[in-house]
Amino acid sequence: MNNIVQGGFIDVPESVEGVVHESSEQTGLRNIAGSVALARGEIDTASPAYFFVNVTDNPGLDHGQLRNPDSQGFAVFGHVVEGMDIILAIHTTPASEQAEDAYMAGQMLADPVRFTASLRE
Repeated sequence: MNNIVQGGFIDVPESVEGVVHESSEQTGLRNIAGSVALARGEIDTASPAYFFVNVTDNPGLDHGQLRNPDSQGFAVFGHVVEGMDIILAIHTTPASEQAEDAYMAGQMLADPVRFTASLRE
């Protein structure tokens, strides 16, 4: 199990397109505690509309690992520099055991937390 806090839009605008995947092999950026990465399905389908923050080191999410059948991992694009205590508090918030998709049962917060801003340094 990966320790992450996933975020994203509830309703994704149609104008948000997928981005080209940049693996940890290419960038040298790893899925370590505090890093921010793009969620994705198939390769090159990641969208800036969905992301996650690694709560702990998650080497299984890097290039060459088996978390995805294509072994390309998840592209890290940032790092939390302030407010990790808030991410950790969100991570301990109770999850809902019900979900539209059975796969997501127990993975969605019972009371979602709204991200209202992020800053780029």
